[in-house]
Amino acid sequence: MGASVHPADVALMRDAAAPVIGEARVEAHPGGPRMIVPVSDLGAGLSTVEVTVDGKPAFVERQKPFDRIIWLPLHRVKPGEHRLVVKARTGARERVHSDAGVARRLAGPPVKPTTNRKD
Repeated sequence: MGASVHPADVALMRDAAAPVIGEARVEAHPGGPRMIVPVSDLGAGLSTVEVTVDGKPAFVERQKPFDRIIWLPLHRVKPGEHRLVVKARTGARERVHSDAGVARRLAGPPVKPTTNRKD
């Protein structure tokens, strides 16, 4: 009997595309407003996603089937300017997105102080 050779298709691919981080949006939720950020990768997939608000880690829920992360703050966010940073990594590639307005929208409009003075 002779040897048989079966040719096969083999493809080696390199994931050269960085992850995609979309614009954050705020949605109403029974537990309070929550922030939703689209995060995806069309190549090998995301290895890590990190979120900080004002330089402090924010614990998020990663929903892989929906290509997004959700942050529901444990405490009400104080009105004013806040800095949101999302870092997404896939292998050796990293994408960083920063937004200073999302956490402010999550907190709502600033509350004006009231006084009971009568002039």
